[in-house]
Amino acid sequence: MKTFVHRGQITKVVFGSGTRSRIPEEADALGCGRVLVLCTPDQADQAAQTGELLGAAAAGTFAEAAPHTPVEVTGKAVAYARSVGADAVLAIGGGSTVGLGKAIAARTGLPTGLRDRVKIGVSGKVATGADIVKRLVQGADFTNAARAMMFAIGCIQAQSCHTNACPVGVATRDPRRARALNVDDKSGRVHRFHSATVKSAQQIIASLGVREPADLRPYMLRRRVDPVTVLSYAELYDWLVPGQLLIDLPETWAADRKAADPDRFDA
Repeated sequence: MKTFVHRGQITKVVFGSGTRSRIPEEADALGCGRVLVLCTPDQADQAAQTGELLGAAAAGTFAEAAPHTPVEVTGKAVAYARSVGADAVLAIGGGSTVGLGKAIAARTGLPTGLRDRVKIGVSGKVATGADIVKRLVQGADFTNAARAMMFAIGCIQAQSCHTNACPVGVATRDPRRARALNVDDKSGRVHRFHSATVKSAQQIIASLGVREPADLRPYMLRRRVDPVTVLSYAELYDWLVPGQLLIDLPETWAADRKAADPDRFDA
């Protein structure tokens, strides 16, 4: 396995054996001093080790992440995050913990003076540089991509991940089937795909006349609303300035604010 560090304007990837030891350094670089570690019950030992690595920067561990992020688990996690004064969450594992981390971020008061303390990650149909830039314009701090990376590895969407019979060796523990996955070759493909995707996003950002993602603005993204009308996102939505919900609630946000309840989620 080749070790590498890739940093772009949009995201940073730290990859390689032993890179977990860099977690305290990365937390410090982000200005995070109260990191809440998230995991499933089966990953409690890994979470404890990560907490030891963080030392004084560890705010605590929440080891009850579950598939599909149940509302009751999210509520309990949010309450715990607030009780320990967490200013960041660190997810160990896959979808269950990452999903819980997103839910915590979404329920800790983003537009009420805490936006600078919370990072918003967006996932879902993010595969190209254009997809990344769109999400950043819409307010994301970073994006996640899963399916596109799986394609780079060789996934053919056989939809047999749960059967241990993946025909291309990607999602299986069967030694015979796993032979189809050449780690040295496929890891290089993923690296090249990710690098090209980030470069594409950088080129689009540059073509918009800005130097970095933080300079992107809603008017730069446009949407066709009917056969003859194209509007920018600045025209389509009311955009808030930091702390605006506390001092000057826009009429278009009033119904949402009235319906908001930190103790329950209504779809």
